[in-house]
Amino acid sequence: MNRLTTWGALVTLGLVWNVASASSTLLFVSDHEGRPSIYATDLKGSRIKRLTDAQVTDLDPVWSPAGDRIAFVSRRDESGGSVYLMRGDGTEQKRLTHSERLDFMPRWHPQGERIVFVSNRAGQRSLFEVNIATGEERQLTEEIYSPRSYRWSPEGDVLAVVAPTGEGERTEIVTIGSKGELKAVLVPASRHGGEIHNLAWHPDGTRLAYTASTENRREVRLYVYELTEKRSRRIKTPGNVSGIPSWSSDGEWIAYSSTDSPHPSESRANLYASPLDVGGEPEAVASRDGDVGQPVWARLDHGDVIVFTVHGGAGSGLFHCEFQSSGAGGCITVKEGAHIQTPRWLGVMR
Repeated sequence: MNRLTTWGALVTLGLVWNVASASSTLLFVSDHEGRPSIYATDLKGSRIKRLTDAQVTDLDPVWSPAGDRIAFVSRRDESGGSVYLMRGDGTEQKRLTHSERLDFMPRWHPQGERIVFVSNRAGQRSLFEVNIATGEERQLTEEIYSPRSYRWSPEGDVLAVVAPTGEGERTEIVTIGSKGELKAVLVPASRHGGEIHNLAWHPDGTRLAYTASTENRREVRLYVYELTEKRSRRIKTPGNVSGIPSWSSDGEWIAYSSTDSPHPSESRANLYASPLDVGGEPEAVASRDGDVGQPVWARLDHGDVIVFTVHGGAGSGLFHCEFQSSGAGGCITVKEGAHIQTPRWLGVMR
């Protein structure tokens, strides 16, 4: 039997890139051996290791900034979902947060000493943090509820958050300080006709890429907010943009999943990269039938590589593509012939 087909129903709920590791390790979540568990693999898929127990549900793995530890969410210990910590090889697993309610979406502070997470322990979903050394937990802010997406700036001085406004369900981008104080509203809900969805910091911390829908959610577009100029500009893309945009290591390109047309009814999706330069044309990186999952973009010795998944259609699996400055290079299959859901990039995120 072909080794690639023995995976059965591979459910990738979390796909992350360890940029600090010389072995270029990818994390993903699969339920092929039982309940959703966390696995690690190299780019070629030749070495696969299960890091957590297949008898319990473990989700949302995210590398520490140093690349030596992994935070994740687990439903073991009779918890509805708590944040746990383990070494990069899966050893020394321990519980970090303690609540009878759900704790999820862990995000490391760039200095690696604490983790921010979302919890409904206070009634409505809000941001909390836990100190790694002391285990102390506290609510980061009471001014933001139901965060949809949030990322620390590269320096760790502010946290950018996509959250509903106080007047309704439309979303805006706000920043809060490291101690939880509200800093500014960067992109108000009134700037776009629909909702703001996901964001990603530029590597130098001067810009934010984000996605926002038009009125009646007819189209989802990609934008870049310039912090120094306090303005947003649209990035040229084909069709509807989905998932979290991903910056190249030099900050000159943004990768994203998109349909071929601006109509949401289209089922075919592709992977594109658009240049930051005004007027630049988007490059087609890969084209697959089905849903193209969240891209993960990292820098290797021989150049940039974009990792992504495909769910449904022909050629479902886990793939990576080389990307040159002149456009896309060749794509390589990491795992094929498996059922894969759209993952979330929970690695060293900007």
